[in-house]
Amino acid sequence: MNLNHSNEDEEIRTLLSSYFKFQYNMIARLDDSAKFRLPDLKTFNRFPEFGVVARLCWSKNVLDERDAPDQILFGAFDHHYCVLIGLGTWLETHFSKHPVANEYVFGIDGLSDYARIKNKASSQLRNIFKDDEFNVVD
Repeated sequence: MNLNHSNEDEEIRTLLSSYFKFQYNMIARLDDSAKFRLPDLKTFNRFPEFGVVARLCWSKNVLDERDAPDQILFGAFDHHYCVLIGLGTWLETHFSKHPVANEYVFGIDGLSDYARIKNKASSQLRNIFKDDEFNVVD
């Protein structure tokens, strides 16, 4: 099953594709990704054409939230995994539908509560896992 074709709603499809690429690249949990804020997405000054800097508000490997480090995200030559393509596509789709400022990068439908963002992504992922096409064994 392809996330890009998993739902009729363009915003949901784009969110899922970007959200899970981001989660995969950051080695993050669903709730960590839901808390990703726009101020924590920055230019990678050393090589701005090749990557961005992202910072999660929390990490499993730190004892204090302030100690979560910046992480560099580079593009990939495969669109299935490229977090930069995913983020760019998501932000373009999102801001064209919801031009009002939102603190959270993945604020689907204009949501500004990370718990609701996580629940939306989680429920969509659950729907994919329950789909017969996902569960086909070749």
